[in-house]
Amino acid sequence: MAIYSSIIVLPWSLKIIWGLITDNIPICGLKRKPYLIFFGWIQFLSMLLLFCLEPDDPVVCVLLLCLASFSMAFSNVVVDAILVVQSRKDTELGSQDLLSIAWFFQGLGGVLGAVIAAFVMEDIHPKWAFLMYGIWGGIVGLACIFLSAEAEADRLEGEEEYESHISSDYV
Repeated sequence: MAIYSSIIVLPWSLKIIWGLITDNIPICGLKRKPYLIFFGWIQFLSMLLLFCLEPDDPVVCVLLLCLASFSMAFSNVVVDAILVVQSRKDTELGSQDLLSIAWFFQGLGGVLGAVIAAFVMEDIHPKWAFLMYGIWGGIVGLACIFLSAEAEADRLEGEEEYESHISSDYV
């Protein structure tokens, strides 16, 4: 059983790799939006399969949970990158305000999620928790369609890329 829990946690331990992928491999000229849309829907589909199929084989359950965990870890890296980009735009306070708000809502969501789950799991089958988790991934995938290109731009207005400062005399 320990091997199963290790497989589900593995995607979170590789977050640095997911960050390198999103920073260096743009899709359709965008670095973050396509990844959020894709992995939001992967989370939705994997949890929908777990909900609908109700597999008896623990390996199938673990693989679907690992796929959902992978998509959530990847999405987490992308959202953190967008948060950093947005915090750079506020030169006065930097990331202080955004990080405070993000951590507040993350804590609030954790507490509310635990309380709601405690009441819900008394009366319904736990498979419904998978469906709800998947629906949140679908909402993220759908909402990110409306994410503007400016929200994920790595540079501030008027800021040039590093390569433009390199003189052509050295080439």
